[in-house]
Amino acid sequence: MKRLISTQTAGSKFPEEEKFRIIADAGFDAVDFGFFEYADYDCCSHGTGQSVFDGPDGEVLDFFREVGEKARAAGLTVGQTHAPFPSNTEDGLKTVVTDRHLRMLRLSVLATGMMGSRYIVIHPAFNGRADYYGDPDALNEVWEVNKGMYLSLVPAAREAGVMICLENMWQWVPWP
Repeated sequence: MKRLISTQTAGSKFPEEEKFRIIADAGFDAVDFGFFEYADYDCCSHGTGQSVFDGPDGEVLDFFREVGEKARAAGLTVGQTHAPFPSNTEDGLKTVVTDRHLRMLRLSVLATGMMGSRYIVIHPAFNGRADYYGDPDALNEVWEVNKGMYLSLVPAAREAGVMICLENMWQWVPWP
């Protein structure tokens, strides 16, 4: 199995063709494609603003199919993708995965397969204000929210031939 040298696409302000050409010219073989460039943090965390994902399913998938073709035209493989982040909003200490989140995640999974990748990284739903170590109810709540979120994506992952990779998230144990 050939190992590929990869970099992420996040943070680039260049149009796709130029971004992929720059990456390929720098000697990379593959990209970790960031869907969160198409649904920014505020869109995901607060549900504000528009995103590429707001269009009809077919148009969204066609858009990302074309992006994958641009990567291949530059000589790059889409080694993996990163789903929009965050995967949830917060309502006080409640962790909420909305229908909009689930739709963006499902479309990201399907688009990953269309772009030729077998792997998508999806961040777990997470509430940065909850003290999971000091509150077993909060820990159980976020476990159930994540279990429901990831299980709801299994049909799309099977259809697309894509493996969902769980992103490790930051958290800390308060030191006495």
